[in-house]
Amino acid sequence: MWRRAYIAALALTLVLTPVGTVSAHKFYASLAQVERTADGTLEVAVRLFPDDLEEALRRSTGRRVVAEDSKAFASALMPWLNRHFALDSGRQRTTFTYVGAEVTVQVVWVYVEARWPAGLDASAMTNDILVDLFPDQVNTVNFVEGGRRSSQVFSATRTRAERLMEPQR
Repeated sequence: MWRRAYIAALALTLVLTPVGTVSAHKFYASLAQVERTADGTLEVAVRLFPDDLEEALRRSTGRRVVAEDSKAFASALMPWLNRHFALDSGRQRTTFTYVGAEVTVQVVWVYVEARWPAGLDASAMTNDILVDLFPDQVNTVNFVEGGRRSSQVFSATRTRAERLMEPQR
């Protein structure tokens, strides 16, 4: 008897519970790799969720931007990316140029590059990608220069890293 009452109560709860309260929690994250080549070029790959990126670009430009529309996407993306993802050293700040993008339903890989004479051990970074939209956003950046590697994690409470890599010994 109690079993039928339990099942009935459970069924009633499921029917009366609003759909939004039983949906899964969304994960807010980006991943980037910044590699400084021997000729002083930064080669960067950034992985983002397409819906989050498109919403950020819509808010930035005031119009709908679709990642699959490569020309409109690139023209909306680059000012936004250069504002939210930048290296600096002294008075110098990166200005990335668009190389391309790979877009799927689940992920967008954005490829950019910039000339960068300073080593990563003498560079700082600001990364506040999507933290204005999503307070739980976490942005991980992996740095590579020569045989050295390091990682930094950015969030709404930590948008800047002063040292990206330990000095080479």
